[in-house]
Amino acid sequence: MSVRNFAYAYRDGGWSVVGLWAKDRPAVPWKELQRRAPTDIELDTWYPPDGGGCPGVAIITGKLSGLTVLDFDGPTAALTVDELAPGAAIARTPSGGAHAFYRWSGERNAVRVQRFSDGGGIDVRGDGGYVVAAPSSFASGGYAWVRLPRGPLPSLPFWALHALAHDEDHPTSGRARVRGRGGGPILGGERHDTLVAIAGGMVKRGCSTTDVEAELRDVNASRCSPPMTDAELRTELRGILSATVRWS
Repeated sequence: MSVRNFAYAYRDGGWSVVGLWAKDRPAVPWKELQRRAPTDIELDTWYPPDGGGCPGVAIITGKLSGLTVLDFDGPTAALTVDELAPGAAIARTPSGGAHAFYRWSGERNAVRVQRFSDGGGIDVRGDGGYVVAAPSSFASGGYAWVRLPRGPLPSLPFWALHALAHDEDHPTSGRARVRGRGGGPILGGERHDTLVAIAGGMVKRGCSTTDVEAELRDVNASRCSPPMTDAELRTELRGILSATVRWS
């Protein structure tokens, strides 16, 4: 399929897009396309039916597209994709990195929610961002799907939600900051696993059980939908905090 066909398919599938002349050179100012999808006329201008036009296409992340992408940058980061992004749709980038596609739940752009010793890391593309998409091809190389999206996208993995919940520990892009205490609601069926993941990460960083309990109470109040009742939370905390002895 041509870039034109992919651009139409992305748009018709619910993702807003913009044409690219180069990786960092959109065909038009694209902020408006965070609020509306491009028209057929716009797509035909970027990708004429008789060929030519933009060699690349970007998918605009965030609320309109319902999309958050983890950007695995660098060779070490790329090696962690299968472990850190299970179940996600995956595309490879020319640098050897990868993009992992997830359902948006309020996330904004954030850089280096995970860092690696080779200087690479994992960034988040949410509201205010875009990712270059397959089959874009520039002088630096091409983008290709490794695992196509099939059915509803999964939610962000727990480690990423936990990292976003502590945005003060991670610099963010100049255009947007991550919302405090994570990027979106934790639904009822996800509450236990998410709280366990947050607690485990805090214990590994040397946080006390008092700090862990305070954090989990804050997360329950600010992000859980619906929040646990006091009785439910006390029961949950007893189980989680008793497990911290094993984690430490």
